[in-house]
Amino acid sequence: MWESRISDGNIDKEFLRLWFRDNCDPHNDVVLPEAPRDLVIELALRYVVLYKTIARKVFDFGNNGVTESVIALALLENA
Repeated sequence: MWESRISDGNIDKEFLRLWFRDNCDPHNDVVLPEAPRDLVIELALRYVVLYKTIARKVFDFGNNGVTESVIALALLENA
């Protein structure tokens, strides 16, 4: 299972690259596996955290189809 590193100050998407490296050969496999939902949610949350850090304001989800899981995680992060 992948490891969350937001608390360590590592907000980049390297964890996603590592997951693909561990679960397939992304340079040679024609079809790559679908990343687990919790991994995708974690990536979305990291981008929300990056936005908050760079823009210095809370990310506005608006009506753009973001899942409730990502919104819930972001609300926890913004609390």
